Amino acid sequence: GTREASWFTNNYTFHGKFIFKAMADDLIENTWITQAEQVILMGGSAGAIGTEANCDYFSALLHDFNPDIDVRCISDSGSMYPFSVHTQNCYPQLLEYTAYNIWKAESDQSCEEDNPSKLPCISFGTAYRYADTPI
Repeated sequence: GTREASWFTNNYTFHGKFIFKAMADDLIENTWITQAEQVILMGGSAGAIGTEANCDYFSALLHDFNPDIDVRCISDSGSMYPFSVHTQNCYPQLLEYTAYNIWKAESDQSCEEDNPSKLPCISFGTAYRYADTPI
């Protein structure tokens, strides 16, 4: 997310996107990551949702330094599931959309550019077609 603390967030701050960008910059500046043959970004559960949202960004960032790096992502228990398999009158996409708005989340850039409402971008189950990096 990119949202500051407020009454809307029960005074919680959601800065996951900023933290991810800072972590990626730190890895590039302070490690040999840009010299690697292969880099895998992996996250589980909520981290998997972050992996889904940042996979192409991370890949493009590394490719700016070394276009030959094989970048891949693993999303373990993220949001890649069909909405149709849930219990009747259960709408997980509504829960995801609410969280997406509360956190002021940023998803895959190409998905958000194609979809001003951002609705198809909240879940990798509907945004997967925008992924350029193997995930």
